[in-house]
Amino acid sequence: MVRILEIVFTNPKYGGGLEKVSITLGNYLNEKGINVSYIFSDIKNYEMFEDKFKFIAIKNNHKYIGKLIFNIKVYNYVKRHKDEYDIYHINGDNGGLITKIHNIKTILTLHGSSKLAMHSIGTLNIFKLLYLYVSNRLELFAAKRADVVTLVSPFLKEFIINETKRKDLVVIENGIDIKKYRPVEKSFAKEKLGLNREQLYGIWVGRDPGRKRLDFSIELIENTKELNLICIGNTNTKLNVSNRIKLLGNVDDNKLIEYYQACDFLLFPSLYEGFSLVIIEAMACGTVPIINNNITIPGLENNVNAFIANNDEDYIKILKNIEKNPSIVENMRNNAISLSHKYSSSISYEKYYNLIMNL
Repeated sequence: MVRILEIVFTNPKYGGGLEKVSITLGNYLNEKGINVSYIFSDIKNYEMFEDKFKFIAIKNNHKYIGKLIFNIKVYNYVKRHKDEYDIYHINGDNGGLITKIHNIKTILTLHGSSKLAMHSIGTLNIFKLLYLYVSNRLELFAAKRADVVTLVSPFLKEFIINETKRKDLVVIENGIDIKKYRPVEKSFAKEKLGLNREQLYGIWVGRDPGRKRLDFSIELIENTKELNLICIGNTNTKLNVSNRIKLLGNVDDNKLIEYYQACDFLLFPSLYEGFSLVIIEAMACGTVPIINNNITIPGLENNVNAFIANNDEDYIKILKNIEKNPSIVENMRNNAISLSHKYSSSISYEKYYNLIMNL
């Protein structure tokens, strides 16, 4: 049996898009007969078996240099246990130092680029800039040495080629379970959640309210006359909100799907994304995204299957247009669903499986 160690920073059961991809990939590989373990950062050391997987937590409670400490500790762990695994899957800037170890097989998946994030996010405090700089160095260190480098978006390919000079990069776009994320009749879904069937609802989803611009999203909706916003994830805000804003915090995946199905549009003014699962999940549930023009998912078309804003003023115009002409969202819904079906997880994960078996 092939044995894989998945390296992520956050516990994959509770993380964001990267961790969600990692845990669902693990489920797929496990069904194919591959043994998958996970190593991640925590405030205490522990090893445990749960369901099909082994979870290895590395003690790490450093606030500003936690990612670097984690990489060093993963390197030491792999050196001690390298005969226990056949392949090491490094996700992003997590564990890249292990590519320096001889006689191990490594796959690196880049979910984005910290260097591009530095340019995209604008003014940052010194600690965030330092964090992104270290992250970028770790990514490039691994990208130059890993046996296989995969990218979640073709947008990253030219950038990584320029940075690493290697051209054997493999694009495997993230996918979702289209049997799980699917549309239902909107009025029925709203009634099930106790929402007003006659009103329009947007949804905001994210773990990073700064980068995903939670406050900006709330202010946009508050400045409309009748639109509502459901906020899910890290919903910490200092704003006083009206009853048209619902701050739900974290919910489980099944409840998130219900809100995707009930809402009319996804409000997602993120400052930077490599490849956003949230957008594909929402589209698969018949929810039309309102996004920045920096989103790089192939197939997105303005006023066809998404609303694409070039600047902050565009968001205001888009929302006012939706409020005035609700039918435009309805008319785009099927196009959004159609595009999402091109990003099936079974297609993505079969590509990973073939890479693994070739290694």
